[in-house]
Amino acid sequence: MMTCTILSPGRGGRGTGGFTLLELLVVVAIICVLSVIAVPAFSSLYADYCLKAAVWELKDLFKDAKLLSIQDKECAIAFDSANGRAALYSGKGADGKWETGDEQFVRELSLSSKGGGLSFGYGDRGPVPKLAETDDGIAFKDNRFASDEGLVGKAGSIYIQSATSGSAMAMVFNASDFSCTLHRWDGTRWVKK
Repeated sequence: MMTCTILSPGRGGRGTGGFTLLELLVVVAIICVLSVIAVPAFSSLYADYCLKAAVWELKDLFKDAKLLSIQDKECAIAFDSANGRAALYSGKGADGKWETGDEQFVRELSLSSKGGGLSFGYGDRGPVPKLAETDDGIAFKDNRFASDEGLVGKAGSIYIQSATSGSAMAMVFNASDFSCTLHRWDGTRWVKK
């Protein structure tokens, strides 16, 4: 009578266990294919998150300005579109003018610190319909939102875009209570949120 012995993998003449080179290459190939698919999707999601975070922080800057105005303090948000910065100031200082260095600095938003390739502007998307065009994405006179008396300021809009994902958002502020309407670029047009 003949007997047959069945060897389990890794036993017998092939060694003491582990994976073959072919098995390792197949796993590495699968990981490469998955990463090629996942990395662009992740970077787009990350850029969109950065854009939303910047918009919410900018809204907070306007809320701080509103609080200062309620306390009858003059305030201004100055925009530096070239460097991607917005700074909140309180009080005009001794000379009675904004942005001369004698006003009190409150806080600042820097788009570059948010990541996602953010900048002010709307690129080739154009402005939200029925709103004025702007060269740098800031539609406030002298790139400054100012409230000199109580809850009164100038209406305007701010556009922030992501070079990484191609997405953009517009913030449209009214003149009476600093409230904001958000618009999102959906790939073909501006959509009110």
